[in-house]
Formats: sequence, structure tokens, C-alpha cells
Amino acid sequence: NLSPGDDPRSHVELIHSRKTGQLIRCACRMGAMLGGASEENLTAIDAYGVAVGLMFQVVDDLFIGAWLEMNHCFGGFHED
Repeated sequence: NLSPGDDPRSHVELIHSRKTGQLIRCACRMGAMLGGASEENLTAIDAYGVAVGLMFQVVDDLFIGAWLEMNHCFGGFHED
């Protein structure tokens, strides 16, 4: 939970890095391990996976937020 005085951006980044970031990091790391990556490369791949997961989650949140706002403003979308 976000406490008074906490940085909201850091809080959101922490949540996303523990959510989608860890899922993508794990997938990247397993592939790298199967490919025989060095420990140095695994460290870099871990950082990459968490960053991609954070980016994915932020874009997803923005897209869904924008879609919900448009849906609210225009009274819903209907398929033809």
C-alpha cells in the first residue's frame, strides 16, 4: 500500500517489476541459461527482462486507461 510521503512513481514501478517484470525476466533468463549464457550475461538479461516487463505494464495500463476513458465519454463501443 502507498503510504503518505511515498513516491507514487516508485511504488508503481515496484509493483510492476514484481508482476510482469519478473515473469518476463524469468522467461528471458531461462532461455539464456539453456543457451549457456555467462553469469555476466545473465545479470544483463535479468535487467533487460525487468525493464521490458515494466515497459509492457505501463503501456498496457495507459492503453486500458485511455480505452476506458473513451468508452465512458462516448457511451460504450458497439460492434457492427
